[in-house]
Amino acid sequence: MRVIVDGDPAFQGEVPAGQSKNFEARDKIAVTLGNAGVVEVLLNEQNLGFLGGEGAVVYREFTPPQG
Repeated sequence: MRVIVDGDPAFQGEVPAGQSKNFEARDKIAVTLGNAGVVEVLLNEQNLGFLGGEGAVVYREFTPPQG
């Protein structure tokens, strides 16, 4: 997993099963998952679930709502 917060690297590595990582951003969080089927994502306490299938490499960006 690789996480970029507001343009700066925040984390790169593996997160052991059963553990979690938290990130806060003002503008954007970009996440690259090397095995999207084993990582559950929560955004502002809303469970987004898995962002892809097992073994899938997925890149997603999260930004604050407009308005």
